[in-house]
Amino acid sequence: MYFTPKGSFNICSDEEYASFIEEITKVLEEGSVTGDLPSFDGLLLHYRYFKTEGAKATIVILHGMTEFIQKYYEMIWYMINSGYNVFIFDQRGHGMSGREVDDQHITHVDDFDYYVKDLDCLIKDLVVPNCDGTDIYLFGHSMGGAVALLYLMDYENNVKKALFCSPMIEPWMTNLPRFLLRSFFKKQRKKEGPKGKFIHSGSWDPNPDFAKSTDMSYNRFLSNLNIRRADWHYQNSSASNATIDEFGKVRDIVMKHRKASDIRIPIRILIADDDQLVKRETTIKFARLSDKIELINIHNSKHTIYTSSPEAIKEFYKRMFEYYG
Repeated sequence: MYFTPKGSFNICSDEEYASFIEEITKVLEEGSVTGDLPSFDGLLLHYRYFKTEGAKATIVILHGMTEFIQKYYEMIWYMINSGYNVFIFDQRGHGMSGREVDDQHITHVDDFDYYVKDLDCLIKDLVVPNCDGTDIYLFGHSMGGAVALLYLMDYENNVKKALFCSPMIEPWMTNLPRFLLRSFFKKQRKKEGPKGKFIHSGSWDPNPDFAKSTDMSYNRFLSNLNIRRADWHYQNSSASNATIDEFGKVRDIVMKHRKASDIRIPIRILIADDDQLVKRETTIKFARLSDKIELINIHNSKHTIYTSSPEAIKEFYKRMFEYYG
């Protein structure tokens, strides 16, 4: 099925969100294609894609840690009504995709590059054959932004543009020197095992404090929480020892001048002015490594900009669609 883009739309208010998301969820799920794609190691990646009549381009969405396809339905709705095909998948260890640990609450990856290889497989085996020959753009949030950056640096691809929201180049952990943190992560991985829960990692909480969340829109926060409460597939929260160790390596890889110079396409990065999960200063330093990178600060926003204040959400989508074209 092909969606017919409306060409214009209003950004949903927080008050309208509950009825809005219920209505569009039914439409999106009935009109999309879903399935499971084997990745490079045989692990199944659960995907969903949305085709649009006369699509201008195709956008591939990479979600952040502990996220999943359904959280992006609002964004997908705006994308298809702006004239884009959209492809999205649950990254390994998330949602309905395959996992490498038995504990459903643990987010685990043996090697961060597995995420990157998964994206490469998805684009080559699913997106390219089904995008109707349109240009391919990337959107990545947080962990998904880091995955996409490494993909653009290390893999041959035909991506034309990329936009990132609060990319996880360096996560906030503690103010200890990096060499001490890296040493501690390695020791924990070896001592407690790569798949064991990291000692300082949080746990699944079905009743989290909204004020401490990465959201500022309560009904968007509640909608996502209710999806997680209803199905264990969406309750991964704690990080494994290997995951923490692998996340700690990302900054060292991404911040190399040689790696940044390998980026051949324009990139726009949107950062929040009150981000408690990733280090803004590291993202700002990264943006200075290449003249292909444009950095824009979104005011009155938290880490997840597109669930922040009404002003931030509107600015987020304005900056997105003026960039994608």
